[in-house]
Amino acid sequence: MTAAADPTPLVIYNPPNARKVLTPSEWSQLASTIDGITGIKVLGGDATWHAEMRPVADQLSVFVAGIHLASGIIQGCARGSYSNLACLSPKGAVQWGRRIMADPDLALQQEAQIRKVFGTAMAPFRGKFSNTALDKALAAAGGWAGLSPTLRWPLSSISSLDVQQLSTQFREGLPFLFEDALPNP
Repeated sequence: MTAAADPTPLVIYNPPNARKVLTPSEWSQLASTIDGITGIKVLGGDATWHAEMRPVADQLSVFVAGIHLASGIIQGCARGSYSNLACLSPKGAVQWGRRIMADPDLALQQEAQIRKVFGTAMAPFRGKFSNTALDKALAAAGGWAGLSPTLRWPLSSISSLDVQQLSTQFREGLPFLFEDALPNP
């Protein structure tokens, strides 16, 4: 793949639902042996994972799920994040990113809250819907773009009723992401 993409470097996405989720040592081996990889998109992890990923972060740009951004940056592994939190509230994600730099302790507390609310709210949909459906439902629940959660066939969509419930869960559980945001859809 890197040869076919040359001279454009690749960012490899290894989602948590992939058949094989690479370990930090496997990422390190890839980064050391294959030219043409510039970054990776991974879930993130606990303190042990961060310690093992630091050498990889010296070689590649590591992007973690938005719900793991504070710990990823504070632990010295993440350069940025992707999708879930920004889908829900782009403005809130930017504000939270600034908070990570300005008040790391508060950001870590909020990350724990974000992970708890996301875990509860999204649990009924994981494994049943595509990442596209999850991201579009988050964007619709966030209400920032006036989107419907409906996807084109053949992908299944999360219902509008479920999206309204998600919106309520996120706004009540994570009010700091919706400060100065649009009204509830």
